[in-house]
Amino acid sequence: MKYFLTITILLFSLVLCAQVQPQFKFYLAFEDAKHEKDTVWIVIDSNGSDSLFDTLLGESSQLLDSTAFQVWLITNQNDSVLKTIAFPIRSSSSISYSILVKSRNSQYPITIRWDTNLLKNHTLPFELKQATLYNNNYLILDKTVDLFKSDSVMLPEFTVGGGAGNHFPLILFLSNNEPPDDVGIKNTISDAFSVYPKPASTVLNVDRNDHEQCSYFIIDLLGKTHQAGRLQSFPAQINLSHFQTGNYILVLKDTKTISYESILILK
Repeated sequence: MKYFLTITILLFSLVLCAQVQPQFKFYLAFEDAKHEKDTVWIVIDSNGSDSLFDTLLGESSQLLDSTAFQVWLITNQNDSVLKTIAFPIRSSSSISYSILVKSRNSQYPITIRWDTNLLKNHTLPFELKQATLYNNNYLILDKTVDLFKSDSVMLPEFTVGGGAGNHFPLILFLSNNEPPDDVGIKNTISDAFSVYPKPASTVLNVDRNDHEQCSYFIIDLLGKTHQAGRLQSFPAQINLSHFQTGNYILVLKDTKTISYESILILK
């Protein structure tokens, strides 16, 4: 009986260890001008879930300190505050994950650091070919940050329209798709496109200055594609009648660039 109990405990320990060693784990470490620090983690694993908290992978709702510098992640389902967000492995040839990063009580400049090796050294059944950080309020260093090409970036203090600006929320984008040749030239749709209304309800209008055809994708903050198609003439309309209320990302892709815009759909 003692031998059987020992074997059972050993097997349980092995299973638990396997569960808490995810196939992919990546961090973004933040430090503001006051030298206050915070870190968030992104996990991708076959045990991950889109709908449940994956506590064995470190995912759980957190309470924020009302006075300290705080950084957190949110999902498309709700506004739960997460320091670690866990995703399942997608069963698709085209895989992407989009994560919204928020902060509060920060003082610029803010330095963000990460380990590029973690993007390459993992046990996922696919290769990550895109890892970018961007936002829709301000162009970070005038371009999308390619996380494969550096291991840190500084968010400087700046003003917009005479008032204090904010780099957050940031969007971390991970994908197994090949990046376009000129990725990073246009990281916000406002450079070449007009997207309205904001927020949208049943229809999203898209206009483009040069009228060049492009493909579009609407994905949620978990990286799931809800709609895709091609815009062949402008101005164009995208039907949103079947969407639920939530935050989404509109991706416009042509032969040279990929542009992103966060959109809010209200029903």
